[in-house]
Amino acid sequence: MIFYKTMKKYLFLLLIVTLSFFTYGKDSCPFDKKNDPYPGMCGRYTDENNDSICDLSQDLNDSIVDSTLETEKVEDLKNIYESKTVEDETLKNQENIPSEENKEVKEEETTKINEGNTLNDVKLEQADREEKNEENYDEKDRYFLFLFLPLFFFLFFLIFFSKRKKVPVDICDINRIINILLVIDFIPVLFTSTFLVLREYRVLNLKNISKLVYMHNLTGVIFVLLMILHIYIKLQYYIILVKKFTKRGEK
Repeated sequence: MIFYKTMKKYLFLLLIVTLSFFTYGKDSCPFDKKNDPYPGMCGRYTDENNDSICDLSQDLNDSIVDSTLETEKVEDLKNIYESKTVEDETLKNQENIPSEENKEVKEEETTKINEGNTLNDVKLEQADREEKNEENYDEKDRYFLFLFLPLFFFLFFLIFFSKRKKVPVDICDINRIINILLVIDFIPVLFTSTFLVLREYRVLNLKNISKLVYMHNLTGVIFVLLMILHIYIKLQYYIILVKKFTKRGEK
């Protein structure tokens, strides 16, 4: 009985640790590198913004804001340079052009300047929208833990009361369903982990692996939650195995 109680305490602590581990779903550099340059410290090097720095080791929101500000500054300088060149040419030609033609040229220049300003305003609005979309994307629960965790606790308590015959649900049916889900979820975990390992050893040349890593992490979260339920169903069986091994050791 003392061994059984200690095993339950350790399993409960393991459950808390695994759940706290999976609530952190955001990818980061496994070596805690900052602005890791190409080719990177590991095979998970990703560079979606094409700045020769691993996206996992930098803050993508800051890089997007800096790139948009740089492009806006370059475009503003181009517009200023073009407007100055146009003004210089018009000043040179004013001595030989009649007054009416000067008015027409000025009107054309003002329309061009207004069109350039409107284009700059549109680009600024697009940059603001992209920044807002990135912020909203970071705030989302990428691994759907708000859905998986309540479902996990529901099944856990259902198994708990089914073992004690307090609900009219057969524990064998629950075990059969969990085993089927484990087999189905194991297939994408197998393929994604295989591709990632092959890329780590430079067998496959996969440049953009962010979606593959996301799929591997998502299916891995589901697999671990299902495995915890499976172990809880078979807990008594594992305890008996441990007791048999300890008795053999005593002999």
